[in-house]
This record gives sequence, structure tokens and C-alpha cells, in this order.
Amino acid sequence: MLCWLLPVKLFAQQPDITGMWYGQLELTDTAGNPVKLPYEVAISEEKGKLIGYSRIVFHSNGKDEAGVQDISVKRK
Repeated sequence: MLCWLLPVKLFAQQPDITGMWYGQLELTDTAGNPVKLPYEVAISEEKGKLIGYSRIVFHSNGKDEAGVQDISVKRK
């Protein structure tokens, strides 16, 4: 039975990971206080290639700031 199902597994589609993914990073600041930073990752597919960006929001100079960076995405 296993030999029959193995080829099916090899040709199965990979799960779709495109979309928005949300979470938070939890760290400790220099004074030892816990800090929670909202974090998101956006993944899309163009011409069969996965691309995306990450965004994190942090508090600096009395206001919220956002950091955005392009990311490379690989399936394993």
C-alpha cells in the first residue's frame, strides 16, 4: 500500500503560504522590561516565485515608527 501512495505524495501540491501573517516579537529592553513589538509578513507569488516584505512597529522618539524590509521566501 505504501508503495502505491508514495508517488501520489511526490506530485501533491505544496500548501499555499501566500497572504498576511501576523505575530509579535517579545524582547527585553536594557532596563529589563518586557517589550512586545507587532510584526507582520506579507507573501505573494509572481511567475512561480515567492516574494514578500516584513513590517515591524516600534516606539522611538515619543512616537510609533514602522520598519519595512523586502524578504526572500523559499519553500523547503
